[in-house]
Amino acid sequence: MKQRSRFDEEAGQWDQNPGRVEVARAVGTLICRRISLQSNWRVLDYGAGTGLLTLCIQPFVAEITALDTSDGMTAELRRKLATAHIENVQVRLWDLGAEPYPDSDFDLVVSSMTMHHIANVPLVSKRMAEALRPGGRFPLPTLTWRMAASTRTSRVFTTAASNGPRLRLATQSRLRGDRHR
Repeated sequence: MKQRSRFDEEAGQWDQNPGRVEVARAVGTLICRRISLQSNWRVLDYGAGTGLLTLCIQPFVAEITALDTSDGMTAELRRKLATAHIENVQVRLWDLGAEPYPDSDFDLVVSSMTMHHIANVPLVSKRMAEALRPGGRFPLPTLTWRMAASTRTSRVFTTAASNGPRLRLATQSRLRGDRHR
């Protein structure tokens, strides 16, 4: 509960941190460059927070479902969407660590700067992959700072020698735990 209250308290000022904004912009740009987004796609953004990544991808797809565990973050994202008159983003308070999302027909599942806040990364990653339709995509943005190798996120993310985000596409079978695919 401590993390939720921290995110609730910081939601109104979250986007004032230029580092957070730049990382989300870089990840969004990388996803747009590496994946041929389609105007009819449905996207799930887990750990959407104030929508920094959601709003980078939103103009290029039909619909985004933005999930977050923080009331404050989801309220801030709803405020931003209303101010900008954006109607193709649905915001839901949801914890994939507690229960799977009932919809499993997304073309793309994204998440940025979320996994290091999650206690059970394999479970949440599996549930994110289960939300994909067959043939859907699940890019894993990677922070390449050296400290990432010493955290639990190194089990999911790859690391690299240079600074800046990198992207790795994961297959559904790999994230769902299938051994023979």
